[in-house]
Amino acid sequence: MHSPETRVDTAILTGLAALAVILIFFLVTIIRFQRKKTSLYRNRLAAEIAAIEQERSRIARDLHDDLGSALAAIKLKLHCLEPERQENMAIAEQSGAFVDEAMRRLRSISFNIMPGVLQRNGLKPALHELFKTMQSGKTKINASLDIPLPGSSRDIHIYRIIQEIITNSLKHANATLITLTMKRHNGFLLLHITDNGTGFNQRKVLKQGRGQGLQNIISRAGLLDATVFLTAGPGKGVDYEIKIPEYHEQL
Repeated sequence: MHSPETRVDTAILTGLAALAVILIFFLVTIIRFQRKKTSLYRNRLAAEIAAIEQERSRIARDLHDDLGSALAAIKLKLHCLEPERQENMAIAEQSGAFVDEAMRRLRSISFNIMPGVLQRNGLKPALHELFKTMQSGKTKINASLDIPLPGSSRDIHIYRIIQEIITNSLKHANATLITLTMKRHNGFLLLHITDNGTGFNQRKVLKQGRGQGLQNIISRAGLLDATVFLTAGPGKGVDYEIKIPEYHEQL
């Protein structure tokens, strides 16, 4: 027979074992719940972004097809005017210049909403077109791109991440030099972007809820299972390192 002390020890050990089992059960349940919650959030976010991109594509197409055609027709009518009075021709030429500027702005707006070159030719030509559009006399973008040739549905996310970063650098940081490299290494697509702008306090920006652009970048990166490393500080510019797995399931 066991002594009373032995029975007490056995009871304590049994109780501890039962408690450990209960704790493990609750931990596993919590982990499964969090994973399910994360998966549902990710699926909902992917669906929302897909719907936004589809709507952007529709608006860009409508702008190009409808408004673009209307402006082209107006310009054609202006060229058909008879040169009877010099003042009328001056007005026609001035109106033609206004139409040309409206068409240029329309192409720029349409490209920003949904770059047709991305859908037609892929990510690399679309990025080169983006850099050409966003560069100016005082701003230079140096880019070196090693991108997989086959296009995929995740290209739009990579494009939007780069577009958001460059826009922030130009609009908020007043950068004059942006350097971008993209290369493939050990199954990953490595994206590195730096600028010489004014930088920002990332904790303060996120805490005050003013980092919508940064949140967009993080959300898009999450859909790619990418990791984002950001180094920023007032007066120190911004440095983004984004690591994107190439084997990611098509979104």
